[in-house]
Amino acid sequence: MNTLKRHLWIRACCQRPVWRRAALIGLTIGLLQAVVHQGEHWVHHEVNLSVVVKTLCSPLITFAVAFLSGAAAWVEQQLPAEPDSLQS
Repeated sequence: MNTLKRHLWIRACCQRPVWRRAALIGLTIGLLQAVVHQGEHWVHHEVNLSVVVKTLCSPLITFAVAFLSGAAAWVEQQLPAEPDSLQS
């Protein structure tokens, strides 16, 4: 990874919109996934360590994916336009 791209990735991790979008999308969808996949266990009081870990991991994993996606999009927007290699 070149220096410019590395610098942009570091800057992307400090951008409020990237964090906000990751929290809004990632945590919301992650909580929905946790309810769908582990909700029945919670309702029927069949909670063990595995259910707790899966319930906590679902939103965190989805948040991480949303964060990386948002950061990647931000980096792409900041990169200078490359000359079209098809032009003469």
